[in-house]
Amino acid sequence: MTTDYKIQILMLEDSDSDAEMVSYALNRSGIEFEIQREEKRETFLNTLKHYKPDLIISDYNLQGYNGRQAYLDMRENGYAKPFILVTGSLPDDIAVDCLQLGIDDYIIKDRLSRLPDAVISVLTKWRTEEEKKQALEKLVDSQKSLAEAEKLANLGNWEWDIATGKIIWSQNLYNIFDLDPQNYSPDFDSFMSFIHPDDIASITESANKIISGICENVEMTFRIKTVKSNHKIIHAIYRKKETANEQNIHLFGTLQDVTKLHETENALRELTEQLEQKVNERTTELSNANAILAHRNQEITDGINYARRIQKAFFNKPLEAKDCFNGTFCLLMPKDIVSGDFFWHYDINNMHFIAAVDCTGHGVPGALMSMIAHQFLNQIIVEQAIYQPAEILKALDAKLVDALHQLAGDTLRDGMDIALCRIDEKSNTIHYAGALRPLFYFNGTKLQEIPGSKNSIGGFNIENTVKIFRQTDISYKSGDCIYLTSDGYYSQFNYYTGKKMMKTRLRNVLESIARKNVDEQQLILKRYFNEWKGEEEQVDDVLVVGVKF
Repeated sequence: MTTDYKIQILMLEDSDSDAEMVSYALNRSGIEFEIQREEKRETFLNTLKHYKPDLIISDYNLQGYNGRQAYLDMRENGYAKPFILVTGSLPDDIAVDCLQLGIDDYIIKDRLSRLPDAVISVLTKWRTEEEKKQALEKLVDSQKSLAEAEKLANLGNWEWDIATGKIIWSQNLYNIFDLDPQNYSPDFDSFMSFIHPDDIASITESANKIISGICENVEMTFRIKTVKSNHKIIHAIYRKKETANEQNIHLFGTLQDVTKLHETENALRELTEQLEQKVNERTTELSNANAILAHRNQEITDGINYARRIQKAFFNKPLEAKDCFNGTFCLLMPKDIVSGDFFWHYDINNMHFIAAVDCTGHGVPGALMSMIAHQFLNQIIVEQAIYQPAEILKALDAKLVDALHQLAGDTLRDGMDIALCRIDEKSNTIHYAGALRPLFYFNGTKLQEIPGSKNSIGGFNIENTVKIFRQTDISYKSGDCIYLTSDGYYSQFNYYTGKKMMKTRLRNVLESIARKNVDEQQLILKRYFNEWKGEEEQVDDVLVVGVKF
């Protein structure tokens, strides 16, 4: 729990170690703060004059002074700040007395873990009180403004004695009609002369309804033209006044000049219509733009889907049945539509080359890199007849560095990781080399992890160094298995715990399924991954290749 600002703290403490303990407790909580520390009464009161802290933290027992007196001195000097006591011990009666005085809280020093919560709680309480105070002040100001607004409302009142024809106007009615009360005495006929001709009938009809008792009051709007030829709009409210003599009828009411209000309403109406028109135009523009974007997005997606068809046709062709194989599988699950992981194999003269390749990135960038890697593997093994896995990786690295114009010392890691095997059917031997990818070998009883070289293909390389790719030879027998993978399978996060699978779990799964047939192995691996992932987003392309002898 923290604040959204840096707390300014004035600390009254004469022990260096205790001051450090307070700072440490606040730091651990993540609260941002600055401390101005004082040790004596004189410097404490002097600092209060020029330093405006958000909070005061004071020890209770000080040399020749105490926290209770410090609080009283602060209040007597006209300051009101949140105040927390931090003390080694405090008797209950003194603690109660301090809280009754107005001190906000006290913390025992061996329980400083409570200090951050106390600081936040006290500052929140003070801020709430300050906001209430400001709201009350605003309310009082608004009430004063309302009273003044009523005086400035340009509102006038009148009363008309129909029997005598006498009319009384308030001062502001003269102002509304641009008249001088010294030179004008209001009467019905002269009043009606100011009314717009089209509104005279409605005013007369309304007055007759009130006089005859059909209605009790009237509220209406009409137009006038003053002696200064000012055209105004008037809002009127009037009713019959009860008198002792029922024959003596009086009408009274108010007239208010609402010309500016009507002008504003008309202007707002026009502006609203203009804005609605612009909104409609912009909505149409956005709708058209969205349609274009949707079309382009569909075109891109269609293109990527077509690329996936090409990639499927080009890569990952299933291994044909071999006399030395008891079965194979390739589990490939791209993160996106196309994949940066791919499976490559080639057969010649009873030799079977198998590779699991993990290109940098995924999606379209990874897929483009996979095309390059696939072509280079064909050139090196099929065309150039380089058959030693370590030499193949060395040649592959040289080709990729040259193709991507990578220089020694570059920090970019564009390239790939690879696990590559050459299986010699005649000698029952597996020749393996890897670039940052291991080979998992099951010898019939136990799963072994044979690490690859600590260099990738392409990408980062230390200047004046030569990449070395070592080769491992393994004799296999019937029932043994090998597994080549990218790192996507065991890099996946678990939906429920948020933790990565890690390589150990993958090894355990592989060892548990190695005695099963390859179709069951692939099914279990896929089910285990999907259950681990749950509804979590897949983080990378997944590739697992298995061969059972």
